[in-house]
Amino acid sequence: EQSLTEPEAPAVKPGAYRVLSLVATAHAVGHAYGALLPLLYPTMMAELRFGYSQLGLMIGISRGLGQGLQWLAGYLSRFVPRKMLLGFGAIGQGICLGLTGLSRGFLDLLGWQSLQMLAGTPQHPTGNALILDYFGREHRGRVLSVHHAVGNLGTVLVPLVAAILLTALGWRSTLYWFALPGIVVGLLMLWTITEERETPGAVPVNEKPAFGRETLALLRNRNVRLIIGAQATGAGGRGIGIVITFVTLYLAQGLGTTVMNTGVLLTLM
Repeated sequence: EQSLTEPEAPAVKPGAYRVLSLVATAHAVGHAYGALLPLLYPTMMAELRFGYSQLGLMIGISRGLGQGLQWLAGYLSRFVPRKMLLGFGAIGQGICLGLTGLSRGFLDLLGWQSLQMLAGTPQHPTGNALILDYFGREHRGRVLSVHHAVGNLGTVLVPLVAAILLTALGWRSTLYWFALPGIVVGLLMLWTITEERETPGAVPVNEKPAFGRETLALLRNRNVRLIIGAQATGAGGRGIGIVITFVTLYLAQGLGTTVMNTGVLLTLM
């Protein structure tokens, strides 16, 4: 049993707001990529000649990797500096998004999108943990709210910008341009964040980490089970994934809405 009390420590460590701003910006970039692709899918489907069943397969596989393996990113942070997981993850997301623009068929698209989602796995578990290392308990609710709110800015700002680029440049060039923010923010995290791990409560060096035992110990906590259940239930109704994908397709293919009008509608939504 680990104590939940903390030793004397500064409420806000040096560099805390830099860490918060960079991790939150990376979060926004990840959301931006999630909001960008649904706007491009109608054009991509027409050019690459695939339909709804293939699209559903791609979303299922890529999100299964990207969201289903977040636990692995959290576990790797025991051995790999979190700024490296986040930084290289953001860079990988940007590169894979850009390479998606080179796709010549559905299998190419499936491969690059799966790799992009896999690169984004560290953001939620590792990003939150890194931020909380820099802020005392009384600040944590506020900084986590900022982290998630900034992430949602990516969802809000992207559709209209993407619609303008898609109309002017086409879907491939749009992907190339949107690849840049992920690469830039990833490099900034690697370059500017000096990670300091907290020593209290850490696993002793002579004790080998055991993922299964530690996971079961967490799940024995009733509050943890309730929080996981609430988040899993809420995740099914959020719009930045499956819902926004098929709403966009319905607007474009079912109602014949123009790209610009679709961008405006998604921004308002």
